[in-house]
Parts: sequence; structure tokens; C-alpha cells
Amino acid sequence: MEPESLWFNGSSQKLEKLRTMGAVLRKSITKTIGKEKHVFQVEVNSCDLYEVVTESQNLSFPDVPFCGLCGSDDLRLGSHLAQNKHKYVTVTCNKCRGYVNFGKQQENPNIYFLRLKKDDKGNTMKGPDNKPLFDWKKFSQEEKG
Repeated sequence: MEPESLWFNGSSQKLEKLRTMGAVLRKSITKTIGKEKHVFQVEVNSCDLYEVVTESQNLSFPDVPFCGLCGSDDLRLGSHLAQNKHKYVTVTCNKCRGYVNFGKQQENPNIYFLRLKKDDKGNTMKGPDNKPLFDWKKFSQEEKG
């Protein structure tokens, strides 16, 4: 049975049959980091569209077109382990080696976001386009440990 038949002309009996068969829903999400496109697959072991859309929102960060320090679009998505216990996912500039870290929500560690630049009062800073500024950091060997 094609998944499209469920959504366009399916009945509750078809839905129940798919659930008992262990059907899954998948959603692809494309994020652009500099010149690279990254495709993430979200899969939910159910036929609940709400669940797959909710799971896909865990990747709640926008595209990152250029480095916030030098303006280069030569960026890479990476990860590293600091002090053998802290896991980081970062966007790093191949030109100046600047980086911005992803954060995780404390309430739900499956939700990732890019850290935003804050002013002295803790307010999110915005650029000329009125979009929030990412908290880009200059490379430091001590921090990257």
C-alpha cells in the first residue's frame, strides 16, 4: 500500500492497518551551511503526521550562509568532544577558523539551536536585516581543547 493513498483517499481502517504493520513516516529537511547542503532525515515509527512534523522541528536552526566574522561562505558542519565529556556541534569557517556552537534545550536535549549574540542586558542582537545575529567566536586553541 502506497503512503500517498493514506493521505489522499485513505480511511481510518487503512490507517489502522498501516499502524499495525509498523509503518513509518519520514521527512527530509535540507539546511544550507555556507556552500554545503545537508539533508537530515526524520523518521517516526507511526503514521502520525503531527509526530513527524514535531520531530523535524527539533532541528530548529536556520540556514547559515556565511561566517559572521569574515563573511566567507566556506563553512563546514562539524563536531568535537571537549574535556572528554562535552559534546559540541559547530559551524566552523574554513577561512578564519571562527565558529558558532549549537545549543541544546535543557528541557528537551533533542532540540538543537544556534547560539545567538546577546547585548549587555541579555537581549538578542539583530543585524541590519533585523535577523538575529549568531554568536560567532574567534578560534582559540584553549577553547577547542
